[in-house]
Amino acid sequence: MRFRGPEAPNDKQGNSLLRFLLVEAAQAAVRKDPDWRRRYIHLAMRRHKSIAKVAMGRRLAVRLYWMWRNGCEYSQSLEFGSYAGQLGTRNGVK
Repeated sequence: MRFRGPEAPNDKQGNSLLRFLLVEAAQAAVRKDPDWRRRYIHLAMRRHKSIAKVAMGRRLAVRLYWMWRNGCEYSQSLEFGSYAGQLGTRNGVK
């Protein structure tokens, strides 16, 4: 059975070095950014801490992909998503 979405198991498929680096970067983001910390704590309460770390690494990877695809700087990406659905914005960015 193939799972999709947030209920998908974090299996060991893919590049293990990339997974390690993304998890390390996500841990640094959790320490520095209160929003990332809040999301991590919420996930860690629902799941195990190790699963929450990998999930935050994946969230970081998705954010990096969209920054690369749209050609955004990181400072702009901090606001990404907070304006989604409002008039006068393009792709959720001011």
